[in-house]
Amino acid sequence: MPIQSAVGNGIGLAQVQAARGLLIHRLELRQGRVYDYRIVAPTEWNFHPEGVVASGLKQLRAGSPNELQRQAELFINAVDPCVQYALHLTDSRNEIANHA
Repeated sequence: MPIQSAVGNGIGLAQVQAARGLLIHRLELRQGRVYDYRIVAPTEWNFHPEGVVASGLKQLRAGSPNELQRQAELFINAVDPCVQYALHLTDSRNEIANHA
């Protein structure tokens, strides 16, 4: 069930727990017309640098790069199948050695 509130001065706020996460709408009216309308979609929470996708990807363990790629793709698609993405694996040990 959505949580709705009239913040005051023509501003309304609603949030609902949707299938992919928290969805927030904010509306501001001025002189009876929509002045500002903003949405924070679940994707913004999920793909934030400190969000569930970044945290989950850090936890993956695999025996090969192909297995790791497959695990990462499955995880990303399970969390938020509505997002197009490009996934590039790097070996951080080699990057550190190459940049040292």
